[in-house]
Amino acid sequence: MQSLDIETKDLLKVYAYKDGVTDDKALTTHVLDKCGCTVKFNTKVEKIEDFKTHCIVSYKQDGTAEKVTSKVVINAAGPWVNEVLNTCTPKPETLGIDLVLGSHILVDTKVDRIYYIEAKDKRAIFIRPYHNGTLIGTTEVHFTSSLDHIDVPPSDIPYLIDHFNHYFKSKITTTNIIDSFAGLRVLPSDNKDAFKKSREVQIHHDKVHSPNVYSIYGGKLTSFRATARKVFKKIKGKL
Repeated sequence: MQSLDIETKDLLKVYAYKDGVTDDKALTTHVLDKCGCTVKFNTKVEKIEDFKTHCIVSYKQDGTAEKVTSKVVINAAGPWVNEVLNTCTPKPETLGIDLVLGSHILVDTKVDRIYYIEAKDKRAIFIRPYHNGTLIGTTEVHFTSSLDHIDVPPSDIPYLIDHFNHYFKSKITTTNIIDSFAGLRVLPSDNKDAFKKSREVQIHHDKVHSPNVYSIYGGKLTSFRATARKVFKKIKGKL
């Protein structure tokens, strides 16, 4: 990989630091392999009935109706957290959320290390080696479209390219893009800009209507163990 030259015009400071890099697919696969649980794919929750002493979850797997009984239900559905809660009987309260979309582009220009740059709007953008190219991201845009179609907005691509070109002497264009993808953050609903919203995890529990259902609002893949500890502290009395 080539070491790209940093553009030094108007550059004030450069810091070096050590940080970890996560392969989200590899991390998720590792956790599933080691958790000792039964994991079902292509499965949709149809109804969660809370009978105070236990829950019955009705779901469809590959179109086949199934049911399972559980003392506790942990709703870790991410952007679909409120959709899952809305299947509950009795219906619990839900928290207001804003969905914030973050886009990444993968380009064929290669770097030899992780770069953390400050965007013109004071946000942080990472530029890092990723498989056969360089990953550039992320953005933060309020998302109001369908959860069935989470795509990179056309306006996010020049935003990322322009910031890469501002900091590096080697320039890129849309022709350098190999791939692109986007994900959603679940953040508290308020009037703040996306970048200023709280990133704190909230464990929601409506003791009156659904005492055995716990919902995770927010959180990050890389801090899943810390989030899991918070959840199990709350449910350990029921197990």
